[in-house]
Amino acid sequence: MDLLIGLDMLKRHQCCIDLKRNVLIIDGRIEAPFLPESEIPLSLSNPSILDNEDTDERVSSASLFY
Repeated sequence: MDLLIGLDMLKRHQCCIDLKRNVLIIDGRIEAPFLPESEIPLSLSNPSILDNEDTDERVSSASLFY
């Protein structure tokens, strides 16, 4: 499951990023390990590989907010 957590959510759930152990600690009791770089899907590590149709769709939907 892909997950992106903002600073506001990290604070709300009292998260701690432990870079020595490479984990996200949530509420002092739940640990979620970070993916090693070798396991990051290519589509997430290199957004330029997306085809133009996907890019055009994202730009169109983003422009609705301006």
